[in-house]
Amino acid sequence: NSEFLESIFEVQHNRIDLFIYHVTKILCNYFGISTKISLSSELNITEKNEHKIIAICKKFNASSYLNLPGGKDIYNDNLFNENGIMLKFLDYSKNNYSIIDGLFHYGKEQIIRNIE
Repeated sequence: NSEFLESIFEVQHNRIDLFIYHVTKILCNYFGISTKISLSSELNITEKNEHKIIAICKKFNASSYLNLPGGKDIYNDNLFNENGIMLKFLDYSKNNYSIIDGLFHYGKEQIIRNIE
């Protein structure tokens, strides 16, 4: 776990989106997740707000979109449904740990079982 954490702490960017992008790639690599990760700024999508999310989902043929709980106040479920996309939100009530905390409390194998 210490090498994994060191690789995260070595990521340095002036922009938070690039920092999150690289940390996400490190996390995916660590957990063996091979999903392609893209920056929305590289997708040539001009829509804004939830319309941008819907356009991104359509670009990748996604049937659902998973968002943080705070999105419940800003995303219109009907708009997503009209576009054939199921809007879902993370439920933190079952987990009080970040992925890093979870690694130290449960270990990599337990986190993988929870993801699947």
